Amino acid sequence: MTRTGAVTRGSGRVALACALLYGGAVAAPATAAPPPAAPGGGEREDIVCDEKVDDRDPFYPGKSGSARYDGLFRQGARVPDSQLDAVTPQGVAVWYGWNGGRDLLVVSAYRDDPGPGVRARDEDARLIGIDAASGQHVGTLRIAPTHAGGIAIARGWAFVQGRRENGSETVRRYAPAKLREAFLKGVREGASEAFPFVAADGAAERVYSADFLSAYEGHLYAGQFNEADHDVMYTYAIKDDGTLGERGTRTEVPKKTQGALVTGDRFIYSTSYGRDKRSNIYVTRRGPVLDPGKLSCFRAPSMSEGLALYRGDVLALYESGAWKYRSDPKTRNVIAHLHMAPLSRLTALVG
Repeated sequence: MTRTGAVTRGSGRVALACALLYGGAVAAPATAAPPPAAPGGGEREDIVCDEKVDDRDPFYPGKSGSARYDGLFRQGARVPDSQLDAVTPQGVAVWYGWNGGRDLLVVSAYRDDPGPGVRARDEDARLIGIDAASGQHVGTLRIAPTHAGGIAIARGWAFVQGRRENGSETVRRYAPAKLREAFLKGVREGASEAFPFVAADGAAERVYSADFLSAYEGHLYAGQFNEADHDVMYTYAIKDDGTLGERGTRTEVPKKTQGALVTGDRFIYSTSYGRDKRSNIYVTRRGPVLDPGKLSCFRAPSMSEGLALYRGDVLALYESGAWKYRSDPKTRNVIAHLHMAPLSRLTALVG
């Protein structure tokens, strides 16, 4: 979902507000004034992305994104086909120690129409749990309808993009205890009514946007996808009860940003738009603006989405494996797996 005046993210329909349906109101952070305009400037002609390819076949279906991507990334866990038959993946987060010593990859996904052979009862979004070590599908749960563009897990809370409510973009929070119980109950196969439903905790909170989310050192980073221009993300301090503080630091993000990863000294972005077009991966030094002298950009397979960090590896999620894209001959790369690259090798691209 995108704010007024921005181009709609991805191919999903713009969702209408339904806070009353799920018993929620919108809670505004302390800074309630309208956000400042995006930096502007259109396409950054001074930023050049490496698009060189070689003669080797890539490790994923379709044409190579770039030789650099193919040399850095490798195949990771697969998003279950039973889920890709019904929903479209958007974001990914890591839940360390979710069940004893096990770690969980949590994929957020929206549902607008059912895939082949799947009954449609509603348009609830889903959170898909994948064991980080084995790649096995642990379970799936449902949450209230949303594009689910961003997801982050931090300070004992899970944050997911909400719907636009009363003219504001929102983020929802979920208590891990409820998610854990639902994942343990959730079946691995079947129609949507078989998956447990988990309600958000408290009111959805107003943010600049939550098309993509990341978290670092107790702060939530929430940003705006913009197909026509570069845009921004803001920080929000996460309180002990999961509520958010006032809007904080503002950072310029690339045009068409679908995912972001924040580290101590780097920002990493996934940008894409269009099933027939290559994506980009940006690695930048942390700072308020995109400085061409402090970043590296290279092409990637089509339809990249969220990013996350797991034990030294950057995870990249793709939406192209979803039912509505994989059967379309226009889709450049049909990717059902997460891709992984060492963070150290990515950060080394920028001196």
